[in-house]
Amino acid sequence: MLKYCFDQNKIKLTEEKNPGEIIFQVEILDENLLPAWQQVEAYFENDDDPLDVTFLPFAGNRWHAIMGPALRVRFLLKMFELRLLTSLEWEDKANVCQTL
Repeated sequence: MLKYCFDQNKIKLTEEKNPGEIIFQVEILDENLLPAWQQVEAYFENDDDPLDVTFLPFAGNRWHAIMGPALRVRFLLKMFELRLLTSLEWEDKANVCQTL
């Protein structure tokens, strides 16, 4: 299972899983994060697969990002890379972690 965290004062993020698709509902609360979100959109819109992620804009800095389940990890990694997420990790109770 993939676990992700974000600052609820800066972004609202919900995930809806349906058969064959995942919908992320995104609301950018901190306008300083808008350029990062625009980079997420540009990353998927400018790649070689025009059907990978569909972005539907709504009023008030809100979007739906619709994708197939296979793209969920790639989408979350891009959000983490651009610091829209504060952490991203595989959750496995049997693992031992160390901080160096």
